[in-house]
Amino acid sequence: MSKVKRVLVMIPNLAGGGAEKVIVTLLGHLNRERVEPILLVTNLEGPFAGRIPGDIQVINLQKKRIRYALLPLIKEVNRLRPDTILSTIGYMNLAVLLVRKFFAVKPKIIVRQTNTLSKSLQSFAWWKRMILRGLYRWLYPQADIILTQSDGMRHDILSLLQGVPAQKVVRIFNPLDIDYVTNEAEAFNPYEQVKEDKIIVAVGRMIYVKGFDLLLNAFRQVHEVNPSTRLYLLGEGPLQAELHQLAVSLGIERNVTFMGFQSNPYPYMKYADLLVLPSRTEGFPNVLTEALACGVKIVAADCRSGPREILGNSEFGLLVAENEVQALADGMMACLSLARHEAAGMERAQSFHARKIAEAYEGVF
Repeated sequence: MSKVKRVLVMIPNLAGGGAEKVIVTLLGHLNRERVEPILLVTNLEGPFAGRIPGDIQVINLQKKRIRYALLPLIKEVNRLRPDTILSTIGYMNLAVLLVRKFFAVKPKIIVRQTNTLSKSLQSFAWWKRMILRGLYRWLYPQADIILTQSDGMRHDILSLLQGVPAQKVVRIFNPLDIDYVTNEAEAFNPYEQVKEDKIIVAVGRMIYVKGFDLLLNAFRQVHEVNPSTRLYLLGEGPLQAELHQLAVSLGIERNVTFMGFQSNPYPYMKYADLLVLPSRTEGFPNVLTEALACGVKIVAADCRSGPREILGNSEFGLLVAENEVQALADGMMACLSLARHEAAGMERAQSFHARKIAEAYEGVF
């Protein structure tokens, strides 16, 4: 029998984002006969902290910023002597690669990219973008494996970091804990008081790239045609107040509900008539695989990258042109008139089953 691999999984914290959800799901599905996972966080905070499997050893460095955690991180690596390090989120990845020469052992280092790198760099000021691009080009080739969540992300990495050998960049889809999602989706019906309305829901962090401004403008058109429609927005972020003001200026504030962060978003998906992903860019939108498991109809912007790889050529949800309000509105109105096909969604969701994805991770470990 092969040796159990000790894998040190590193993430800054367990805030309520996609990367944090992926790590918690992955930890719960790795085969303990093949892998001994240990979780290292710079600060153990966030809503997903409560979902860490009970058998996982957790190292909490208790540092607010990664730069203050570098020395403790080196000490823990040298104490634990892992076979493999899996790091996720860009600045954590860069930090691990920067200090790897101080590790007493030479573990395989796998960095997991959480978004489309070229797109994420565009969000920074030009001078910071230049510095970060230089750091990625210097440090990422030093990783043993660079994991991406979609083929689109993989092509982006190879295009941007041209010195990285193609065989180093491996695509593994994000894991979906189907049993957890479907069980949680049955918890309650959040729309019990508005049964006669057509419910549209969107889930995500309220930042520019998620495109909630596009959705609000598109929903205004949908609501004009069908006054029984209501829009529920789940998530928090720096643009929340601005988006609320946009809803007011569009005259739709009575039909748009800002729900904030929901630890269990799945009933909002299951009992909705339509889920919309209006993003300008994505890495791998977990919300789409979760929506498939919930059996809800889907409209998604055909942005880079991920939606097309999840939904196919609109076989499992309608893809519309990215960054276009009219296309989004037309797609929403078209889908609201269609019947649900829950079986097809669940069948597609099986492609992302957490155990299947965990096996792929075990392979690269």
